[in-house]
Amino acid sequence: MSAGMARLDLAFWHWAQSDTDANRVFKRVLKKRFSFAAWMFSEAGFSKEQAKNRGRMMVVYMMGESTLIPDSMVKRKESLKLKYAVLTAPEK
Repeated sequence: MSAGMARLDLAFWHWAQSDTDANRVFKRVLKKRFSFAAWMFSEAGFSKEQAKNRGRMMVVYMMGESTLIPDSMVKRKESLKLKYAVLTAPEK
């Protein structure tokens, strides 16, 4: 977990709201992120539906929290174990 990994995501999102080419690229990148995250959860043994939803939650969390929540890196790392536990909890 590196500081500022997603720091440009919000700016790219805003750009994509007013530029057709930027929007197309942003959507393509987001789709790739969602697909990769879903693949990781499917490799961990989750069903296709669970993998897709958990992957989407993980990507949105990673893109949003570091950009929108002004917590320190130390505080984010402290809560990471709980977030990991939530995302990897067994299916019901």
